[in-house]
Amino acid sequence: MAKKIKGPQDVMTVPQAAAFLQVTEQTILRGLRAGTIPGNKIGARWRLSRLALEAHLAKPQAPAPPKKRKAKAKRKATRQ
Repeated sequence: MAKKIKGPQDVMTVPQAAAFLQVTEQTILRGLRAGTIPGNKIGARWRLSRLALEAHLAKPQAPAPPKKRKAKAKRKATRQ
């Protein structure tokens, strides 16, 4: 039997999820598109479950790989 949703507060829009997680809407959208944040697209709009977000936050996350630094251009030594 499917679990009943308690009320409209259990389903959030992107702005509500951004406020809940204290991040920007763009961060939420990026995560939804990449599949790193759980959500469903209904028509043209994303909907997120509060319970799924809380479960996602409770999972241990692997640390992000270190960013590669760009090598500085080597300057040619000029001899005089």
